[in-house]
Amino acid sequence: MSTTVTYKTITTRIYNAPEGENANSKNADFRRQDLGGFGKYGYVLISTVTAPTHDGTLIIDTLALTETY
Repeated sequence: MSTTVTYKTITTRIYNAPEGENANSKNADFRRQDLGGFGKYGYVLISTVTAPTHDGTLIIDTLALTETY
């Protein structure tokens, strides 16, 4: 029996400036859709890291899919 683990990352940028509100909303929606879509295929969220940037925050989600043959 063999096991394979496949990793995917989702990167989302959130802006600090008030004019980034529309982009933040869209980016958050895309993130939710991506997480849900990968979840439907068996991926599991294993890590979420936030990193400050010069203009906001970067959210990095790592997902894993484990398959056994």
